[in-house]
Amino acid sequence: MTTIIDGSAGITFPAGGNPQAAPSKLLQVVNTTYSTNSSTGSSSYVDTGLTATITPQFSTSKILILVNMAGVYNGNTAANSGGFCINRAGAVIHGWEQICAVSSATATSPNSAQPSTTYLDSPATTSATIYKVQARLNGTVSGNISWCNYNGGASGAGPSICTITLMEISV
Repeated sequence: MTTIIDGSAGITFPAGGNPQAAPSKLLQVVNTTYSTNSSTGSSSYVDTGLTATITPQFSTSKILILVNMAGVYNGNTAANSGGFCINRAGAVIHGWEQICAVSSATATSPNSAQPSTTYLDSPATTSATIYKVQARLNGTVSGNISWCNYNGGASGAGPSICTITLMEISV
């Protein structure tokens, strides 16, 4: 039983012909930040401004998407939630909700949350691929869902940073 070490192909084990370095290799990382205070009262998805583009090296690659949104529900005294999604090529590929259970939140004392997600996508392309994070207000209560405004617009508080990270993984 022989283990082969090749400087260009990695390690080949006796029972297989696949070099260890080839499967599940991280090929590239793209990271984008966004820090503009934004909000919507729409029940339809709107662009948050958080967008990243990656050009996969292989059509078989997976794209691991990591999203961290600093979000705040600016509303009235009723509970509500914000919906967020990842959009690729005009289609929602992953969605999640951030519930903002409010007991007495007001525009000056909003309830805050950090809606984050992780999703593994298979775009099956080697073309430039744009991923957008979108947001909407869920529920029947009027108000706004805000993002990149973790401090809720309190006096002297600036925006927080929202991020999207794309990692190409060969499979």
